Amino acid sequence: MVRRAPHYRLFERFRSVSEASVEEADAHVRRARIFFLQRYDRTAEQAR
Repeated sequence: MVRRAPHYRLFERFRSVSEASVEEADAHVRRARIFFLQRYDRTAEQAR
């Protein structure tokens, strides 16, 4: 069995999301954007 790259699972998840309804994919993207923005804000505050 070939050992897959760690990002492969992420790609699989994205593909399954894109195959779902448009609204579901939209909500997924929005959640991810909010999550990363919050994480970025937290690291920016720590850097100050």
